[in-house]
Amino acid sequence: RLGVKVEARLESIGFAPIGGGRLEVLVEPVGKLEPADWLERGSLLSQQVRVLSQNLDEGIASRMANAANAAMGWESEPELEVWTDGPSPGVACFVESNYEHVSEITTDFGKVGRRAESVGNRAAKAMQNYLGSKAVVGRHLADQLLLPMALSGRGNFVTMGISNHVRTNLRTIQAFLDIEISVSEEENGLCQVAMKA
Repeated sequence: RLGVKVEARLESIGFAPIGGGRLEVLVEPVGKLEPADWLERGSLLSQQVRVLSQNLDEGIASRMANAANAAMGWESEPELEVWTDGPSPGVACFVESNYEHVSEITTDFGKVGRRAESVGNRAAKAMQNYLGSKAVVGRHLADQLLLPMALSGRGNFVTMGISNHVRTNLRTIQAFLDIEISVSEEENGLCQVAMKA
């Protein structure tokens, strides 16, 4: 929506503390970023639970995915992606809602001593919070949209509240760019962020 063509390919997975992940991203340059607004989600296109695991028993991923799916009340089959050739064991649960104008993904990571079902439920709870909020832009996407939006010269979005990451990015942008930024609170704890050069 900002006028940039981006392709990303996951080459290897890395989990803390060992790491070893590798992601290849191709960005097609553009002359100028396009302004964009995220004020409506649009029609719901798809919803999915995905679990990505590496060097762990597949039963852990399956239990995690089933717990998240049950918590969401979704009937679609969860997707399991199992990797066996990386240096670091780990597991992550992704709960996705894809709309016409935006996609939101909530995530939680497995930890030693935490049950797989707990991880799946936490990822689902974060998605339930997003869906119940009527926000367009999720809590963790909001701060990442700010710089490209500012460089385009205009844009606005509705989010779930202003995090410290958003506040910090807004102050940094204002220190470098001559752009007018407004943050207004709406009903139900939502906030609208707007920029204009």
